[in-house]
Amino acid sequence: MRPKIHILYLLFIAFSISCKKENSKPRWDTLTVKEKVTSGSISNLILTRDNEIIVRVNYTGHEDFSTFYHSTDNGIRWESMDLLNVATTGYSRIRLYDFYNSETNTIYLTSAGGGIMGFDPGILLKINLTTQVSLFLNRPIGETGYPAPPVDFLNDSLGFLALSDYNLTGYLCRTTNAGDSWDTVLTDTRIYSISFADENTGFVSTENTCWKTINQGDSWEKVFETSSIIRKVSMSNSNIGVLGGDKIWLTIDGGASWEIIYDNPVKDVKMDYKSNIYVISKNGKFFYSENLGESWSAKSKKGEGFSILEIFDNNVLTSISNGNYSDNNGRKMDIRIGRLKN
Repeated sequence: MRPKIHILYLLFIAFSISCKKENSKPRWDTLTVKEKVTSGSISNLILTRDNEIIVRVNYTGHEDFSTFYHSTDNGIRWESMDLLNVATTGYSRIRLYDFYNSETNTIYLTSAGGGIMGFDPGILLKINLTTQVSLFLNRPIGETGYPAPPVDFLNDSLGFLALSDYNLTGYLCRTTNAGDSWDTVLTDTRIYSISFADENTGFVSTENTCWKTINQGDSWEKVFETSSIIRKVSMSNSNIGVLGGDKIWLTIDGGASWEIIYDNPVKDVKMDYKSNIYVISKNGKFFYSENLGESWSAKSKKGEGFSILEIFDNNVLTSISNGNYSDNNGRKMDIRIGRLKN
């Protein structure tokens, strides 16, 4: 005779399996960009179409000594790129910080400019990855401080660029002719992040506020203000998006209202087109939510050192560090990025 199994026991087993699945840790494929180096850290990470990845690796702890690596097979093989030499023509001690990839196989690079302290006028570059042809867009960025400002191009002609002056006043500039000319469309404190849901609807974040446009930047409405610090904005579509900084705030109504879904500081937060939320915490741990923050995956294990997050279609990539720079014993390390397993 078969023994009877108590129904409460069955419910407990089902609940345990459900919790285990919900709280499972993220799993990664590790891609090695450069092996056995004594120093180095990834400061920029770009995902483009057709399985292309570009990373910038800083050596000796300074942005002046950077190398770009390019992979066209989703990180299996890597080749160095000569972008830094292209970008520094006519400038000394250039510092490159921000990247943006368009769907036309073109990247835009901003720089804080030359000079020992990085306060000389900056530049904006447009580089075609297929032809390796670079173009200095029409005018210098202006008196940008440190670090360089964010840039967001929505197509070949329409782009937005955030500038800062020495007083940390922020200026959002727009071009409709591929950088030949720019006009200022928003002035506030320093602008840290730009995210457009489509060519009409976009959001920008400053230190404590979030602004929204529905007409390609012709006019802007302040949709959020807080005493907490904001560093990131990321929109999944015109209605759903997040702000990140001291906390993570979520909107599901295009910025009309916001709620706190994570009450701790984060380095980075991004949403994909499915409205999944990916987070790097202040101490470099990675976790995500598939239900708008109602529940979260378990955090990555201690010591993985995630710092930079990039999303393109179904790919989620982040930098992985086992020590940014070598210790006094000269221990060598690998420069690695991680790809989240589906």
